[in-house]
Amino acid sequence: MGIINAPKLLICDEPTTALDAQIQNQILDLLKQLSMEKNIALLFINHDLSAVKRLADRVYVLKKGELVETNLTKSFSVTPSTNIQNSRSKPQTCLLKN
Repeated sequence: MGIINAPKLLICDEPTTALDAQIQNQILDLLKQLSMEKNIALLFINHDLSAVKRLADRVYVLKKGELVETNLTKSFSVTPSTNIQNSRSKPQTCLLKN
């Protein structure tokens, strides 16, 4: 539905969360194809850096609503401009007891 009116920007907020690896890959491939063929910019919001690296030209890192890092994707993990690289982790989970 988001591409019916030929947008210039498509906002993708965690589009592959909770999907199996095969479906994640299909979604990422589709987004990349749409972006290139239809000349649509993507705002790709995700915690999975491997997915971000597949799609993004630039990476922007927010921490508590503040921009703390920006870099080219190819340089992102190699030369981070802040210490945020060291504090990145997967979301915390816990076991709930009945």
